Amino acid sequence: MPKKTRKIEPPELSEKEVEKIADQLPAILNSPLPIALSDEKPYCRLHDDHDGTFVGELSVSLSRDGDVWISTSPGHTLRFRMPMISGGMSPHTFNALRVLALAIELDNEYHPISKP
Repeated sequence: MPKKTRKIEPPELSEKEVEKIADQLPAILNSPLPIALSDEKPYCRLHDDHDGTFVGELSVSLSRDGDVWISTSPGHTLRFRMPMISGGMSPHTFNALRVLALAIELDNEYHPISKP
């Protein structure tokens, strides 16, 4: 799926808007989320405390069958299967990981980390 081009950073929400969304999070995570994400590249983000080593990355990847993979580098890879179709048993976690992939994409776009 082609990447959407964003012109400006998404606006911040008011405290009242944030509270309303927080109240709705259980329902949001209980529903399939129509987030446009690519299955052709991992969504990766370097952690904040790398102390100049540029080692330690969080990665969220989507496979063509819809499953979500999360890994740390160096570390392990974990698979969360698509609920109902692939036998996934963690639908809330599955949806949250898809939101995490979008969050990584936004951070990389608006707050890039310059590697040497």
